[in-house]
Amino acid sequence: MFRVKKSIIIVLLISLASVIISCSPFKKGFEFDGTVFNHTKKMSGGEITNHFYTPNGDDFSTATRFIQIIEVSDKIPKDDWPDRFTLLYNQYNLKPMGDNDFELSGSFQKSGLFLNSYAALVNVDGREYMAFYINSTGKEQVEKSESEKIDILYELQIIKFN
Repeated sequence: MFRVKKSIIIVLLISLASVIISCSPFKKGFEFDGTVFNHTKKMSGGEITNHFYTPNGDDFSTATRFIQIIEVSDKIPKDDWPDRFTLLYNQYNLKPMGDNDFELSGSFQKSGLFLNSYAALVNVDGREYMAFYINSTGKEQVEKSESEKIDILYELQIIKFN
């Protein structure tokens, strides 16, 4: 009888853990720029987890645009984020817009394609995370105006998971 109760408790705990994990807001999709972006890839390393989203869940390797949201451990103070993200800022050639370290834009070239890049804070369930939007402009560089960049950053900041 004790073994049966113990087995039932273990099954219930495993079921509860599965429900909690599957309810992660990062697994849900959201609308951005009139398109639904779905979670396609997750990469974890230490105190940082990267979540990648593509339009309609398209294959990440062929997508022409994607959003990357970085889930940062509570152990890393927000003031340390710019230092932690230096490699990513350099990879995406991001520069602060004005004096805000958490609103950035840039452009870079990779594999013969030009890409525009943006980064801003996004609020998910009451916590702030860093979100990056990368958009290919094809074989020609297409520079956005300052007001267009501000609009993109604003839309990035107000992402709401479905």
